[in-house]
Amino acid sequence: MERRLLEVEAQRKRDASLLLQTEHRAMQHEQEARDARRVSQQLTELRVRHNKCLELLGERQRRVEELTLDLQEARQIYREQLLMLLK
Repeated sequence: MERRLLEVEAQRKRDASLLLQTEHRAMQHEQEARDARRVSQQLTELRVRHNKCLELLGERQRRVEELTLDLQEARQIYREQLLMLLK
């Protein structure tokens, strides 16, 4: 009987230890899940910012192209006027 009591007590200690380990792992997993949600939110925000930057860059590039064409046209008009004055 005493031996059985010792075995039950030993099993209870093992179970208590296992329960603590499981609770500790569960807490770690909860923290990792919170971290993952936070990182996911940050990634979403970065993607939005990235897309906005790409859009602004595209608009800027179009404006540079327009200004380049305007400058080429102005140069052509200037050359033509110079040629007309020299004739």
